[in-house]
Amino acid sequence: MKKIKGEKIFVFHYPPLGTFDIIRDKKDNPMNGKSAGIRFFREAIIKYKPLIAFCGHMHEYRGVKRIGKTLVIHPGDAETGRYAVVEIDKKNKIEVKLIK
Repeated sequence: MKKIKGEKIFVFHYPPLGTFDIIRDKKDNPMNGKSAGIRFFREAIIKYKPLIAFCGHMHEYRGVKRIGKTLVIHPGDAETGRYAVVEIDKKNKIEVKLIK
């Protein structure tokens, strides 16, 4: 963490609105196709511009997206052995490896 001193990293349980947030549950779920994303999280990312924002909750997603310059990382469902390894170099270049 010393290498990225001064940078912000956000960790959210729920995804930010518009990113990894659409419910895909075909079993008569009235929320199917709707967003479970949190507007405040998206607004905080836009306002504070963290280097990275981690999110989860939505087991059907995993991947890397951007909101502005912020890298939003959803490592996937840990229960099934999915996770992410993130490396940040001295110039804040980010490498993300999604495992399993």
